[in-house]
Amino acid sequence: MDFRTCTKADIEKELDKMIASKTNDDIHISHVVSNDFLDMFGIDENDIEDFNGWSCDWWVEINYNGARIGVSGNAFYGTIALTKDVE
Repeated sequence: MDFRTCTKADIEKELDKMIASKTNDDIHISHVVSNDFLDMFGIDENDIEDFNGWSCDWWVEINYNGARIGVSGNAFYGTIALTKDVE
């Protein structure tokens, strides 16, 4: 998904499909400023679990409609991946 051309509703639609799916496919978002995504989904910067390396990798876990979703980003390359937590 290209963050420049998608809306929050588009991302939520993909999240809903991912949660309903039996597969463990990730959602990949490109061309995204990390703070814009965090603000869009109401994620507090202070909840980010860690930053790593020169490319500023970061990750946090969120609850989306009762499902645990791993959110990992790379600020240097402008990418974010959303992963369903499979128990």
